[in-house]
Formats: sequence, C-alpha cells, structure tokens
Amino acid sequence: MSTRLIQAILLTLCAAICGSCDQDPFGLAERRIAGPYTLSQLDGVRYGIEGPLRSSLKDLLVHQLAWNGKWIIAHVAGEGWFVIDLTRRKDTGPISEDEARRKLEELQLELHSAEQAWRLLAQEPRNGGKT
Repeated sequence: MSTRLIQAILLTLCAAICGSCDQDPFGLAERRIAGPYTLSQLDGVRYGIEGPLRSSLKDLLVHQLAWNGKWIIAHVAGEGWFVIDLTRRKDTGPISEDEARRKLEELQLELHSAEQAWRLLAQEPRNGGKT
C-alpha cells in the first residue's frame, strides 16, 4: 500500500471520529429519568430532557426538575414549566409557576436543580449506580 493511500485512510478515519464526537455512542451524556425520558448533559453545565412526546426538551435548557415513575415536572429557561404524565403519555406546558408548585405539592415531588438531578440519577442502578 502506498504512503499516500495510508495517509488518506488515516485522515478519513480521523475526520469520521472527530465528526461523531457529539454523538455520544456510549450514552455517557444521558441518564434515564423515568419511562423513555432521559436527562442529557449538553456541555457539562447545561441539561435537556429527551423523550418521545411533544415536550421533548432536548434543545431547551432545563434548570429544575422533579420526577417519579409516573410524572416529570421540569422548569425550562425562558419557556416555563412542563408536566409530563407518563401513565397517560400526555404532556402539558408551558404552565405557570403557581400551577407547577401546586402540582409538585399534590404529587409530593421534590424539586432539584438540573445539576443535582444529574448526580442523583447517576446513583440509580438503571444508570450504572450502586443504590
């Protein structure tokens, strides 16, 4: 094989590897919240929620969230509050802060910053944690 061909192959491989760096093939930048929804670490300090419903908040910055096996409530920067009912596969939002606070109280959900939620989700067995 000629040196030029080897260089071309190596250059192509490097480009392919660098071009796929944002793809996260091992899932290290996402943690499952509940159901099919995941919290994604966008760049180490910003977080988004990904899921199948209209309220997929991947491209929006999630500041706070609360969850259990049936509900996710998230505060999104500049957008408001979103409520995801996993049982009925229905999402609502944006809703007012008062509505969100009432829902949090009704469901007895504890609100966490996105960074706190990221750490808590890491502890859950489904995300590789030991508890």
